[in-house]
Amino acid sequence: MGLWRVVKGDLLRVLKSPRPYIALLMMVFLLWMGIWDDFVLSHSDVVYYYGLAHITIFPQIVLTLSASLCAVFFCEEWNSKAFWLISLRCGVKRYCYGRCISTILSGGLMAMLGETLFFLSLITQRPLFYPEEEGARVAMPQLAACVREKDFVTYFVLSILMSFFSYSLFALAALVVSTWLPNRFVTMVSPMIIWFSLGVINQLFSVPLFLDVPSLMLGYGDMGNCYAWFVYTVLISILLYVLLSKLCYIGICRRIEK
Repeated sequence: MGLWRVVKGDLLRVLKSPRPYIALLMMVFLLWMGIWDDFVLSHSDVVYYYGLAHITIFPQIVLTLSASLCAVFFCEEWNSKAFWLISLRCGVKRYCYGRCISTILSGGLMAMLGETLFFLSLITQRPLFYPEEEGARVAMPQLAACVREKDFVTYFVLSILMSFFSYSLFALAALVVSTWLPNRFVTMVSPMIIWFSLGVINQLFSVPLFLDVPSLMLGYGDMGNCYAWFVYTVLISILLYVLLSKLCYIGICRRIEK
């Protein structure tokens, strides 16, 4: 069984289950929960509410949904002993890297689709932008210039694309956790724990902003312009994909040796 057949099998397995549809509904619901009080009491624009939704605790809770798709497959297969049959058919390396790719794709695409649905649900209720609210909160500070210049296409496209990298990265981190501790609950909550742990570490040790992954994902820092920030963050994400995939392979090999 080739690598891409493993990926295809994983994605079809996800699509045939209720998980992605429940996760999407939950994601949109949680983003709405973050803005509901403000939404009911005020009458601002989509840019404001979209930005507000991303500074609450709810997006961090949504991280657990990204791990509920492919990241938990290893736990289920290891605990049910199905891992041995599957890895025998495709090989441990193909199994591992195929699972990493399917976790990245499922977690990232779920986030992008959820963000898009949230944006569409907002735009049916409120105007896109009030010119008099030029100083309104934006989802990512690096994209504030896009709002000031009325470049809303770039603003929302880059925001939604960044959700792919942030959610898929933490879904992959959850997969790595599952290879060392194959417990379904631990795997699902691990992205949120990792997110908050990184925030504490960054504060305690004053990690430079260009290495502060959560802050980069949230669009903080001064990279000159939004495109430089986006390209730099994507390159950091790809580097972390490679590192986490290697850790995943090491974790699976370690578990097999035991």
